[in-house]
Amino acid sequence: MRKYRFAYLCRVLLLAAAATLPLLLMGCGGSGSSSAASAQHEWVWMGGSNKGMQGAVYGTMGTPAALNTPGARFASASWTDAQGNFWIYGGDGLVSYGISGYLNDLWKYSNGQWTWVNGPSTKTFPLAPGNYGTLGVAAATNIPSPRANASGWIDKNGNLWLFGGVSPNAEPFAWYNDLWKYTP
Repeated sequence: MRKYRFAYLCRVLLLAAAATLPLLLMGCGGSGSSSAASAQHEWVWMGGSNKGMQGAVYGTMGTPAALNTPGARFASASWTDAQGNFWIYGGDGLVSYGISGYLNDLWKYSNGQWTWVNGPSTKTFPLAPGNYGTLGVAAATNIPSPRANASGWIDKNGNLWLFGGVSPNAEPFAWYNDLWKYTP
């Protein structure tokens, strides 16, 4: 029992320490639509909250909006596509109503706005195990399990690839070696 309390405490401390990560990531999405002038060797705050521990604003799936923003998180998989769009999947963080946990939502940052692309906007307990469907067959109902620390890359056709990661779906944790492909 002590080992599980220690793991929980470590996760909470890491989440608190990483609360400013979304602020830093906002500057990674390209030129955006900000009217602020950029100077070399200077940071420009591009969006998101200036306070830590903020939940997501999902908006409407597939629709970019100025108020959309992923919740505070760390250890998410990330990609930058050929058009300079920034993508993130999952991680350990906050959903829209402020409850923390491992996430399985997909976001894209493009032209100064976030778009919630795929995955749930809520978190249930115990965590849902994802849906694998049929090996090699794409389906709207397929989704990787909530996870953090996954690896990601983009192939020459612009597909997002996701491999592995860790999730607390099993006691004490589950380490994955599953491979997923998402075609935007």
